[in-house]
Amino acid sequence: MGVVVIATAARDTAAEGNLADRQLLVGIGDPRAFLLPDRTPVEKAGFEARAARLAHTLGNVRVVPLDRLVDPRAPVLPGMEGGPGGRPAVELGFPVGPHTFRGGPTPYLATPELLRALGLHASDFGTYEVLSSLASDKAQYTNVAGRRNLHAAVKAIDLGSYSSAPRALIAPAAAARHGWSPARVGWLMLGDKPFTSTQVAAARDVAAGSGLTVESRNRQQSLLALRSGATAAGMLFALAILAMTVGLIRGEAARDLRTLTAAGATSAIRRTLTAATSGGLALLGALLGTTGAYLALVAGYRTQLSALRTVPAVPLLVTIVGVPLLASVTGWLVGGREPGAIARSPIE
Repeated sequence: MGVVVIATAARDTAAEGNLADRQLLVGIGDPRAFLLPDRTPVEKAGFEARAARLAHTLGNVRVVPLDRLVDPRAPVLPGMEGGPGGRPAVELGFPVGPHTFRGGPTPYLATPELLRALGLHASDFGTYEVLSSLASDKAQYTNVAGRRNLHAAVKAIDLGSYSSAPRALIAPAAAARHGWSPARVGWLMLGDKPFTSTQVAAARDVAAGSGLTVESRNRQQSLLALRSGATAAGMLFALAILAMTVGLIRGEAARDLRTLTAAGATSAIRRTLTAATSGGLALLGALLGTTGAYLALVAGYRTQLSALRTVPAVPLLVTIVGVPLLASVTGWLVGGREPGAIARSPIE
């Protein structure tokens, strides 16, 4: 039960994860890459045509271009591990110490198409240069040629919790003022209903070999498999221990069973006794095991109890109801055997 609850706590809710189930992130390579190559107009047109063909395979989708920014004065750097070289993309740094910064969400250029897709307007920037789900009055731009400690005026705004969706936007006026150039890195494709596995597979077939990548919502199938496997293994282990326990109890109570049989107890009574014993022990064990698991997890998650807010209802019902029921049925089926003949005391 501990493994089941932990696996459930680790699962993303519908409003969390990398993307929504109606979103696909189509990238030219990795849209969040550190280096952005300089591309010719012919190369750009080719990628646009491939993206349009990919969108056609998905049916009725809304295609939102995604652009990042580069400083044209920055030097072209070689790629790492044989990857393509390019100029560093403008990013955001947020302070975590006196002289330490950590990267924030990948910033995209706030094009009119992207603003409309996110339900925003250019006026939402106000006097700020950046809209971001993470904000600080000490935020800085990074990867800017010849300049350090370039302050970024960031306005905090709720752009959702999806880690791969745009969660930071730079105003076009700010980009023009700093002299940065846009670079197409991909497209956010929005469906009118959740994308099916068939649609995602078809999109990946089109993207394969064309320099495009397709990212869809991570369904976390490994966590589902872990939870199902832990539930099944726990049930089998519990039933095995229960079978040995009931067997020992019947062995100790053999004399009483013989007495009941001699007094006229039918097989139905013997079955009922065994079924009640096994079912009662199973229910007690399931309740104690579940309670113990939750007490241990509450102690472990005491600083983030919200992680346990999602209750694994189906595995709990299967364990607390299914195991006792299965134990009772099994006890009923095998408990009708008439006890052996009354044992005689040995002659000394």
